[in-house]
Amino acid sequence: MTTPIAGNPISMNDVYNETNLNRNMDNFFDVANVGGGGGLMYHNLAMGLSSNLTAKSAIYDQYNSGTNMNLSYWYNYTQDANMIISWKFTNNNTENDVDVNLGFSDGNPASTQNFVALSLPSAGGQDIQDDYNTNLPANTTFPGGLYDVRCDVSAFFVGGGRPPGAGVNNNNTSASDTDGVGPGTARGVQNIPNFDSFNPLTQVLIVDGNISGANLIYINKRTTVNVDFN
Repeated sequence: MTTPIAGNPISMNDVYNETNLNRNMDNFFDVANVGGGGGLMYHNLAMGLSSNLTAKSAIYDQYNSGTNMNLSYWYNYTQDANMIISWKFTNNNTENDVDVNLGFSDGNPASTQNFVALSLPSAGGQDIQDDYNTNLPANTTFPGGLYDVRCDVSAFFVGGGRPPGAGVNNNNTSASDTDGVGPGTARGVQNIPNFDSFNPLTQVLIVDGNISGANLIYINKRTTVNVDFN
C-alpha cells in the first residue's frame, strides 16, 4: 500500500498501516534514524503536499530540526519502495569500449540481480544517471535488510594493433550515501580488477554492504557510486 496522495485526507492510521509504527508523531519521524526494512525508505522521492520532497527532506530534516512534524509530509509514502541508485561511470580508456551491467546482491554473488546495461565509448565517453529507479522493491527483494552493488564488465577493443592491447586497468571506484543522513552512511568500495576483450568479469563486487563493521548498506538507504575505467 501507499499513504494517500496530496489532495486527499490523511490520518495517523494511514501512516501506521504503512509503517507499523505506534501512532505517535515522534515515532513516525524518528523512523528516519532506523536502518533496514523497518526504517524510513529513503528511496521515496515524491512526498509531501506538492510531491516534490524526498524522504530525507520530508521526514529526516523535519525530525532533525524538531519542527513542522505534521502528517502532510507523509503524503505518497510506501514502505516497499523501489530501490533507487545514482551512478557515474567514466571510460578514460582510449583502446576499448566498455559495457557494464549493474546490479544488487544480498552478499552472495549468485544472487545478483542486474537492473541496467550501460555502454561507454572509449576515450572519455561517460554515462551519468542520477536517481535511477531499479524497479526492485527493497523489502521483498532483500528481506535480509542489506545489499551490495556489483557489476559485469566487458571490453571491446577498438584501438590499433593486435588486441587486447593494454586492456582496461587501474580502475577506480568511490561511493557514498546519497542522502548522507540516518544510519549506515559509510560505504566500503573495491576497485574493478584489470580486464580486456578476451577476459570479461562477472558479478564483481564494487560496493560492499554486507561486511561486518561500519560499512553495512541497509536496504532503506540509497547509494551513489562512481567508477573510472582507465
